[in-house]
Amino acid sequence: MRPPVFLIAAIALATASCAIFKSHAPPPAPPHLLFAGQTATLDITAGMAIAGAATMPPGFTPVPGWAPMWLLGGGEIGVAGRLRDRTAVFALSGNGLASRREIGEDFGPLASDGRIVDIAASPDGAEIAAAVAASKPDRLEVVIANVLGGGKSAPIATFDGAFAMIALAWLDNSTLALTLRPAPSEPQPSPASPPAQAASSAQPGQSPLAGAPASPSSPPGGLYLINLAGRGSVTHLDRIKCPLARMVFSPNGRFAASNGAPGARPVIVDLHSQACAPYGPRAPVRVLGWSPDAASLLYAGPIGPNGLPGTFRFDLKTGATSVVAIASAAVAFASDGTVVALGDNRLTWRRAADRPTGAIKSEIALFSPIVSEIVINSLGFGTSPAMLVNATMVLTQATDDAAIDFLTPRPRGPFRMLIDYSYPARQAFLLASGLARGPLLMSWSPNGRMLAILDGAGGRAMLTVIAPPH
Repeated sequence: MRPPVFLIAAIALATASCAIFKSHAPPPAPPHLLFAGQTATLDITAGMAIAGAATMPPGFTPVPGWAPMWLLGGGEIGVAGRLRDRTAVFALSGNGLASRREIGEDFGPLASDGRIVDIAASPDGAEIAAAVAASKPDRLEVVIANVLGGGKSAPIATFDGAFAMIALAWLDNSTLALTLRPAPSEPQPSPASPPAQAASSAQPGQSPLAGAPASPSSPPGGLYLINLAGRGSVTHLDRIKCPLARMVFSPNGRFAASNGAPGARPVIVDLHSQACAPYGPRAPVRVLGWSPDAASLLYAGPIGPNGLPGTFRFDLKTGATSVVAIASAAVAFASDGTVVALGDNRLTWRRAADRPTGAIKSEIALFSPIVSEIVINSLGFGTSPAMLVNATMVLTQATDDAAIDFLTPRPRGPFRMLIDYSYPARQAFLLASGLARGPLLMSWSPNGRMLAILDGAGGRAMLTVIAPPH
């Protein structure tokens, strides 16, 4: 049970749960709250325990897709982003995050011969893997750095050629998955983004060589498994014939769901048989996660009627697809398989299309895999379908707490509320709030007790660690 000192930060919830078709009056708005501190863009609610806060170097910009990485079992936090015209990676630790060291940068540590295009920490946080794209000659290196070894790195796999998409993911502490899509056969320059500019603003998985022609010696695209225990032995799953995009792997490591891309529809790959099966629409989607039993997955995108945004659930056994949330991608699986979703139970596709800026409620819906009833908890704040689209959720199955980045309209512009929702307690707490400015990325510590927040605007960025009430 959460201690009384945090009640001043609690968001009022409905006192009783109800079925999705049962209406109830929203609770009154919470009183004005004092603040315990600040992130780069938000005021932290009084009563929240701040475990650490560190200002990043001037000009550092968080990159969507690269959330804070918990290293060494939570003893250190890795942060990757853009620093002026390069990618830079730092590790922060110590009392209040007072200690900071650089562990990687383009044409420096981790990437002496090129640019870092993707980065990922191992499940135990002992190692960091980086995909490094060199330009002369066209080459991709996968580099591993041992965190305890002072960040010293060594290449474990090399691929000659140019690639349009490069994505890393750890299957376990000794197996690294690499997904590649070769560059197009002919150069495709963009008038607004010449090669030099594209290289300086590449997003995770997007190679700075994306516009370069494929080399005749380029290895085929697809999925590669790198075994660290086997001294970097590489296995190409060459019986996978479908084109792949960034993959999200199931908890048991057997399946992988591809987000899809232009020319590559979303598919599910069985890593054992190397068979592909399409799911969802032909258009690209964003896979939000797998159920704990790997029996279903959640995906989101502008794929509802007439291209409206929403989140859907796909069942591998039956092949059935069901709507989970309209206009919201803030959805995740809890540890028991329950779907936790942010939305409005009265919102319809028609209403979202006709009144994108109209007022709607903010509610948490709980879809249990055991019973058919859907439980609704009201958060008590209004928003609109157009703003609900931007909400995100990061849930830790260690404690079944969900951190929700939520926007609501205010006269001065979109107002950001960072909310902690506890599925076991059915309670929500306002962690921080402020006008929406710049990107905000979040990740939970391995034990689910602390939340790392990386945000920034106007050339100023911070890493802040909050311990939500438990």
